[in-house]
Amino acid sequence: MKKGDCFEANYKALLEKRFGEGWYLCHGVVTGQGGNVKGICYTHAWLENGDVVIDYSNGSVLSLPREAYYRYGKIEKVVRYTIRQAMEMALETGTYGCWDKAFDEYL
Repeated sequence: MKKGDCFEANYKALLEKRFGEGWYLCHGVVTGQGGNVKGICYTHAWLENGDVVIDYSNGSVLSLPREAYYRYGKIEKVVRYTIRQAMEMALETGTYGCWDKAFDEYL
């Protein structure tokens, strides 16, 4: 399966677009819904604030209500990072994510 740029794109968007208080960089497990990922569980990243999700993956911008995004992606095992936490993790690991060991089996 070809990997996308979700971790890098959403991390950079969180910093560059100056999202403020209440925004989180989220990492989670999604189940592919079509094409070459249909039925496959894999890690993914997106931004979230309350009931709003914005996803900057693969050169596009997707904005949906959180409930719909989670339902479409069959999202599980979500970890949310504040801007500060995301910056600390990126510096500590030298990567844009995925940082939590609970996701290792999906990488």
